[in-house]
Amino acid sequence: MGKNTSVLELHKNKTNELTHPSFLFWYMAEALGINYYHQSFVPIGKENFFEENCFIDPKLLEKNINLMIGKNKSERVN
Repeated sequence: MGKNTSVLELHKNKTNELTHPSFLFWYMAEALGINYYHQSFVPIGKENFFEENCFIDPKLLEKNINLMIGKNKSERVN
């Protein structure tokens, strides 16, 4: 990914001391000049980090995608 591109990371909203959002991707994005966005989701059913189903709010996802597109457009114009 190049500078001024965007990435959206999804985090589950249920966390505990062992499973919580990491700042690693935000730090990497910041260092590389990438626009970082994140959104939480609701895990559904079996809670397993690699196999769980989830509900992602479609209206919020659309809003975040539009923010990302708008940011990238304004960066390209300048």
